[in-house]
Amino acid sequence: MASSVDSPRFPMVDPAKSSSNPPSKERPRAKSPTFLLEKSIRANPNDPFAWHLLGVHCMTKGSIDEGFRCFTRAEQIKVGFSTSNQYYLALCHKEKGNKEESMRLLTSSIALPARNAVDKKGQKLARLLFEQLKKEEKDPK
Repeated sequence: MASSVDSPRFPMVDPAKSSSNPPSKERPRAKSPTFLLEKSIRANPNDPFAWHLLGVHCMTKGSIDEGFRCFTRAEQIKVGFSTSNQYYLALCHKEKGNKEESMRLLTSSIALPARNAVDKKGQKLARLLFEQLKKEEKDPK
């Protein structure tokens, strides 16, 4: 009986003939996070978590407007589903100069129950940003 490593599915490779760096055309290319998240959204456009993750990805790339659009869409699908989403939406409003809406969203984010580690982190960041904005209100520069 042949071993599983001798099967066509797992061909034996002669180490002497094998290159340590095979040509790039033989390596599968990893899909970008943007591509994968957009694919997920196409499969289920009413998934607020997919919209939230795409928004976070956009923010890490420096695209506040695109992140804002994604976080807003997530809230439209399911209002208050994540303290983290409300934190990021508040951060976008702050960056756009809409401090009042930012404070409202931060207050809401802090009041929502944190359901997981992501929400707990979002809530912690919301508290920090809220305190920062309150301090700026008292001591305008």
